[in-house]
Amino acid sequence: MNTNQYNLLVREVRSVNKISLLFCAWLLSVLSVIFLLLFDVISNKYIFFSLALFWPSCLYIFMRDFRRSLVLLFNSRRYMVFLLLFILLTSLSLLNSPVLLFSSLYIFSTLFVFVMVFSFNVLMPDKAIQKSLAQYSIIAVVIFAFYVYIITGANVRSLGVQPGAIGMASISTIMGALYIRRFSLKTVVIAFPLVILYLANSRATILGLIVGLFVLTAGKRKNLFRAMSGKNGFITVAVFFTCIAFSVPLMFIYKEELWNLFVSIFALDDPHRGLGTGATNRNVLWAEAWELFKSHPWVGVGYRAHATMIIEGSSAHNGYLAYLAETGVVGFSVLIYFMTCSVVNHIKRIHEPFILWSLSFIIMYFVIGVFESFLLNFGNPLSIIAILLLVRGFLMHDHRKERITS
Repeated sequence: MNTNQYNLLVREVRSVNKISLLFCAWLLSVLSVIFLLLFDVISNKYIFFSLALFWPSCLYIFMRDFRRSLVLLFNSRRYMVFLLLFILLTSLSLLNSPVLLFSSLYIFSTLFVFVMVFSFNVLMPDKAIQKSLAQYSIIAVVIFAFYVYIITGANVRSLGVQPGAIGMASISTIMGALYIRRFSLKTVVIAFPLVILYLANSRATILGLIVGLFVLTAGKRKNLFRAMSGKNGFITVAVFFTCIAFSVPLMFIYKEELWNLFVSIFALDDPHRGLGTGATNRNVLWAEAWELFKSHPWVGVGYRAHATMIIEGSSAHNGYLAYLAETGVVGFSVLIYFMTCSVVNHIKRIHEPFILWSLSFIIMYFVIGVFESFLLNFGNPLSIIAILLLVRGFLMHDHRKERITS
């Protein structure tokens, strides 16, 4: 390698590192707004969320790499068709929206996120995303640690903050921490958001995390058997079967303690959210959302407008029903096509470790969407990461962008 090639490689590595830091900063800015709202430091969430969401738009002005990514965007025909269909169908839903300006702003915001994550996907290889997520997790856990110290064990709901928002921020940190190399640091970084997740009693995010980790573990089962036949195979097999041998009898011995822990984590004894309450009245909200869909089945009631039309609560608490009611059958079908293509492309390359992690993250996000308010969201780091990975999967078919999947 001559001097010019070496210098070019150094510049490229520095550029990738800079972009991964910028993506980390984007996630942290959104997370910071969540905690500022938590501490009642700010009152107008829309202004501060807008600042946290849109500041990366400056990158198109000051960084040539981001401007060049727009050229690739317009050359990606399949993705451009999806974006145009999204704009068209969500715009048609405005015909029925009772909050026209509100819906229009959310269409623009969602479109911006789709464009922004495309640029980050083009400019960051897999390892850069892993590094960015690890950096995000380490810095985010400092915020969580401060939060744990401030509330001194109080329940998140007592501060008037939605448990779902804190839960989603927590599991985004946990999943990102899986890419921290040092085991001791990884353990600490995962522990703090787990404490927050327990305090928040965010059942949907806990369930999503369990499913996501199950998919990740099941996908790595071949690695387990490979480890059993490797250099330290005897130790691996001994530990594996010892865990199985003792876990079953211990479950029976401590069944009452385990049941009490289960009830505590999922708040099953909560008079407002426990058993017999219709999953926090979600059955009523889902019925309302379904009726909204039936009132305008083709183009919907307006993008992000369903929350203003729900009588019994603040939203449908089901991202799929909410999107169906807002954009109708046609708009919902386009989104399902987009998500299905991404998942299928992931499955085709599931033997790759990062692709497996990405698929488990997406499935985790899909599970959470069954119980949370919106399917396409950007007010939480978890949602931004999920959209990034969905777009990355959708773009895997295009071999002209080798860097997207390298």
